[in-house]
Amino acid sequence: LFFRFVSPMGSRATCVCGILGLLLSLYALYVEHQSAINPGYQAMCDTSWMSCTRVFNSEYGHIVFGISNAAWGAAFYTLMFFLGFTSYVQLTLALAVLSCLGSVGLAYILYAIIGDFCIVCASMYVVNISLLLINYRRYSKLRTHRKQQ
Repeated sequence: LFFRFVSPMGSRATCVCGILGLLLSLYALYVEHQSAINPGYQAMCDTSWMSCTRVFNSEYGHIVFGISNAAWGAAFYTLMFFLGFTSYVQLTLALAVLSCLGSVGLAYILYAIIGDFCIVCASMYVVNISLLLINYRRYSKLRTHRKQQ
């Protein structure tokens, strides 16, 4: 019932990735908030060999305008969710490319600079790659369809 409103050129998979990314971003925001009010807070994603909390609270957790990367992610994934209902394939693909470029930069910071691992971050990278692949396929189908007309 929910997905019957997706336009013929819309993408249920884009909507699903948007929801998954939004949930991951909201969890990251929750961890940031909990660790801010409770310095001893340990998130479910914190183990002896990795710490999402340490990554989210690092100086790199608020790169653009001092706003949490997780907040930017929540806004981005919400936008992608709604774009999944539309036929704006080129815009959706362009945003997916930008998100993957951002993921590469953040993955480098995570591994090379912070020297930690974050399963929530890595999961968002997977969502971003999925968005890229899904929307590239949509774009390719659209181009093929237009050439045949």
